[in-house]
Amino acid sequence: MNGGALQIGDGATQGTIVGAVTVGTGNLTNANTTGLTSVVTNNGGQTQLFGTTSAGTATFTVDNGGTLTFNDTTTAGAAAIVTNDGGHTSFVGSSRGGSATLTIKGSTGFAFFQYNSSAERSRIPVTNARTVQFLQSRDAGSAQIAADNGGVTFFSSSGAASATITVGNNGAPTFANTAAAKTATTTAGTGGTVTFYDNSQAGTASLTANSGSLVNFQNSSTAESASITTSNGGETAFFDSSSGGQARFITNAGGAIDFGGLTTAGTMAGSIDGAGNYRLASSG
Repeated sequence: MNGGALQIGDGATQGTIVGAVTVGTGNLTNANTTGLTSVVTNNGGQTQLFGTTSAGTATFTVDNGGTLTFNDTTTAGAAAIVTNDGGHTSFVGSSRGGSATLTIKGSTGFAFFQYNSSAERSRIPVTNARTVQFLQSRDAGSAQIAADNGGVTFFSSSGAASATITVGNNGAPTFANTAAAKTATTTAGTGGTVTFYDNSQAGTASLTANSGSLVNFQNSSTAESASITTSNGGETAFFDSSSGGQARFITNAGGAIDFGGLTTAGTMAGSIDGAGNYRLASSG
């Protein structure tokens, strides 16, 4: 169906949709999607899932200018969701990412989670300068996020929860406001940068800076009780009034911890291990 509106189900009646569908505007409310194979949302179109609808195992494609929104307690199920350049995919209400694969293509395609939603167990590859954002108090669940030339941003009081975040060349996970890495496992490789801004916290996360990568704390952020491993050729740096908190620092030979960017007189650390280099802060 090109153009017009498609309504499947409502608050009282379950509708059923099967096969491949192309829509301008489509609403799936408490829908049975067992036989659904694909949904394509055209330029300027909107596809919304409401109630308890699951995306099932279908392939959802969001083209330039199109939007796909998961509302209420809907779930992405085990779907393959492809958001093309200029498309937007969002999870709001108490929706969940399920075990879906969320792929965002192009520099202007993006996905975000907000309100009470969660990425749950989804797989989220973030490449080609695209972006996934976590807003308000939302978390990444136990998602597997791979940021390679792409951005992953945690705003407000959102958190990485127990996600596994792999950072490649020009990948840039960022924690801002009061966001927290919580218990996530984050590993940065060559060209990757993990940054904590504002009053964000590393929680009890496991952070690793491998060769050619950087983990840095700026503003008033804190490493809290994280375990931070800096390998040969990697660097962890502190700036402004950020703090080492009670973190455990494991700095292997050839790795470096730099407190020289601090503007306050000293910092804290839970423990320091390894044969790497430590540059102490100076307040003046």
